[in-house]
Amino acid sequence: MLKKLVFLFIATCTTAVAFAQAPQGFNYQAVARNASGLAITSQPIGLQISLRQTTALGTIVYTETHAVTSNNLGLVNLVVGMGTPVTGTFNTINWGAGPYFIEVSMDITGGTTYSLMGTQQLMSVPYALYAANGPAGATGATGVAGANGATGATGSNGATGSTGATGVTGTNGATGSAGATGVTGATGTAGTVGAAGATGAAGSAGSVGATGATGSTGVAGSVGATGATGTVARVFTVINSGATNYLIDNAADYNGAPFNADPTIVLQRGLTYQFNIAAGGHPFRIATGVSGPQYNVGVSANDISSGTIIWKVPMDAPTSLNYYCTIHPGTMFGTISIP
Repeated sequence: MLKKLVFLFIATCTTAVAFAQAPQGFNYQAVARNASGLAITSQPIGLQISLRQTTALGTIVYTETHAVTSNNLGLVNLVVGMGTPVTGTFNTINWGAGPYFIEVSMDITGGTTYSLMGTQQLMSVPYALYAANGPAGATGATGVAGANGATGATGSNGATGSTGATGVTGTNGATGSAGATGVTGATGTAGTVGAAGATGAAGSAGSVGATGATGSTGVAGSVGATGATGTVARVFTVINSGATNYLIDNAADYNGAPFNADPTIVLQRGLTYQFNIAAGGHPFRIATGVSGPQYNVGVSANDISSGTIIWKVPMDAPTSLNYYCTIHPGTMFGTISIP
């Protein structure tokens, strides 16, 4: 809705009577109302004030902006000359070169997108401002000399002056004659020497035996033949179903199917098992836990996707281990139970 500004101009310069220098500004009041004539109350408002010379469309000699908040009656107060300058300098305006017109623009949102509200003539220039910048009057006659004022109070003592320079050092006096040498005192009587104690008898030292000769190194024995691989208790074939599961046969005894997806494998301590791996691109790991490190005790190989793993389960193996794919541990994994 279009808003309008109903403004009331008040210029006060009575303070110029009390001060030698004129205040650089004059008061301005305005009431902000909407198109229905209702006051816009308690709301931030942005105002732009411009002073035009000679006519309502004359040259702008000064522009400033204000960010104000209306009161509960819609009234805003500001001092023209005390805003944020945009163009010109307020205290250099020649008020005697008028007339002057005040142009008011407003942004009711408190921003800087101003809409022109109107222009009106300043019907009188605040006299203190005019006196500060108007033409100089003729010099008045010299007044009668006043009586001499009373003598002022005595001033406080001045600061202590700095210390003078150190005087010149006098010459050294003559050296006095040496005094006579004193008489040497008598030498005291020497004390008697005490008797020496008797030396104890030395014990006889035992003789050191000769070091025996080092024997020659014996001939190294031949390497024994490699022992035969123990009997394989069970053979497991391990393949993959994409990147979703390992499919393991020979687990039917435990889960009831020829190939089971990630089944629990039950093994016995002290027995040997064979895993034939054919899971291309999915390395099979026997481990201490899912995503855990390798378990290599008795294991011939680990982390392979093609080949054979021989595992003799040690007697002290944990009761529970895991197998998993080192690339897809979140989907391809299972449990190894060792009762």
